[in-house]
Amino acid sequence: MTHTIRTLLGSALLPLALATAACGSGEEEQPALLTTDGETLNQAIAGHRELGTISEALSVAQLNEVFDGAGSYTVLAPTDAAFDALGADAEQLLSFEERPVLIGLLREHVLPGHVTPTAILAAIEAGGGSATMTTVGGGAVRFTLDGETIVTTHSNGASARFTDEAAESGNGVVVPIDAVLTVPDAGAAPVDQ
Repeated sequence: MTHTIRTLLGSALLPLALATAACGSGEEEQPALLTTDGETLNQAIAGHRELGTISEALSVAQLNEVFDGAGSYTVLAPTDAAFDALGADAEQLLSFEERPVLIGLLREHVLPGHVTPTAILAAIEAGGGSATMTTVGGGAVRFTLDGETIVTTHSNGASARFTDEAAESGNGVVVPIDAVLTVPDAGAAPVDQ
């Protein structure tokens, strides 16, 4: 079963330019990063005060094992308020019947590798104002700055802001964001890229 879950999430890790981006001068304010002592990414998400809904979503999607495993991931985690903004759609997503849709949504919020907000900030600077990564679901997220806040924009046009301190665990990073980047199709045609 673990192999199937890993296949669903995506097993091939893409090269991470963000993880090796050149550091800035060090004079800029660096994003806050909490370090969890010995916790897995799944435990870090479950223990975060604003991430109860995504923790439940990982359980419903049966992806907890992946984030308890050896693979390294970065989760752009919509806060509880971000899921609340979806209204009834959020509640429906958390039903077992919607598991395939939920897995697809979650994959678009996961980056391969251990990418901290500091590395993203350095990549934005090195990239002349933006940096782009591919999610494990195959979509692209572009990172930019709005003042001192990192903003991520999905290839479908949805945007979210980093909202709280990221948490670094032994096998990844969780970054709270203020919106869900992909929403189940409500009859709209897919956006061409």
